Amino acid sequence: MSDHHNSPYCRLVELRQYTPLLHFQGDTEGACLRASEVKPKLDRFVWDYLNRNQISIPESWQLKNMDEESPYEPALRYKMRFMGNMKKREDKKHLLYFAQNMDGTSIALESLSNTRMTIISLVKDRLGTDCPLYNNKYLENPTICELIDALLPAFFCLHCFGTRNGKGFGSFEIVGSTISDEEIDYYKERDCMKVYRLSSSRNSYSDMNCLDDIYVLSGMMKGGFNRPYYKGDIQKYLWRENIGSEKSFIKQEIFPNETVNNTGESLLDWYNNDLCGGRNHRPQKVYKNNQFLRAMLGLTDHYDYFFYNRNLKKRVVKTIWVKSKNSEITRFANPIRFKPCSGGFRILVYRIPNAMLNKSQASEDNGFEFSFSSKQYTLYTPEFFDLVAFMHYFLSPFHDNKSRKSHNWEALKDKSYQLYYGKNNSQTRFFNDTLDNLRIAYGWEESI
Repeated sequence: MSDHHNSPYCRLVELRQYTPLLHFQGDTEGACLRASEVKPKLDRFVWDYLNRNQISIPESWQLKNMDEESPYEPALRYKMRFMGNMKKREDKKHLLYFAQNMDGTSIALESLSNTRMTIISLVKDRLGTDCPLYNNKYLENPTICELIDALLPAFFCLHCFGTRNGKGFGSFEIVGSTISDEEIDYYKERDCMKVYRLSSSRNSYSDMNCLDDIYVLSGMMKGGFNRPYYKGDIQKYLWRENIGSEKSFIKQEIFPNETVNNTGESLLDWYNNDLCGGRNHRPQKVYKNNQFLRAMLGLTDHYDYFFYNRNLKKRVVKTIWVKSKNSEITRFANPIRFKPCSGGFRILVYRIPNAMLNKSQASEDNGFEFSFSSKQYTLYTPEFFDLVAFMHYFLSPFHDNKSRKSHNWEALKDKSYQLYYGKNNSQTRFFNDTLDNLRIAYGWEESI
């Protein structure tokens, strides 16, 4: 990262963009990466490194917290600015992002050239101690800019920016830097439990290829798909322990008599009869209990379910609202994050906070309230959930042919699904084409 502008108190780096940046002011001239977003993330990353290595820093490096009771470490005393030449993409919005302009185009930005990032120290004091680096190396008594310079490659390999950054939008990395999976594992934050890397063998790999792959993988992991039908793996994960998900709870307790098609068949009967023969679920049964498993991969405030109204002769939507009884939980982002990189992407697995796990179901302020019409129902999350074990279960079809049967992998290609649900519509074709690419192009490996 050498440059004639670089000094112990100033750093200039160039960033290469991998995926579009969804900017809340995307129509504004000069829109680019925002220091107001990147700097707080980088500060937390630096503090995490310092705390893991039990390194104290001079008070002169820290900006005083205005809120003395704040649980967060102080901001660090350096300035950051970005200069880039970005334009708005003209293609249509991607399935991973739901907002769009009135004309249907996306608000995504892409760089016409590398983005320049400048870091300027506001203090000249040195740290006063050496800093351990990967592979038994040390950084001798650095300035704040020299420390940040050493951590920047790993930082940009582990973070995306802008809207929907957890799904891979806004991915940048430092031009000319090379970093191994082992090095990424060394620098990753304490709350990041595991990093997986999926490398594509495609001859040509665009940012849209990458986002298509992430869309299908994230859907298979959590919510599943209706056309073609695929039940999210999070809902199937605990079948072997005779535990159902919130979906089986909703079908049994809230909507047992709703019809799903023009035959008048009830939702529960439809689920039991397994009309398509190859649908990837086992016949409905009474589980030992049902748990709010989907919450382990992020919370939303509502779920929409579609049913067939025989009087109106069309499908209608019914909404179930979800609210935590625990005042500590106002929102919870998906702990599985995607980070596009050269020739593929990484999957980062973060720790689930204890507040999301229901240690005791006896407490009145525990659990989640499901509301429909004037009725309320309570459902609990698991007392323990091993997210790394779930990811091994989910990713196993990419490297183990024997496990595809248990994942009902081949059922995704079942023609009866297309005939019954999508009649080979564009969404079904997109899903199957992307699935084929995933199976052919990727072999997964974990960062050790």
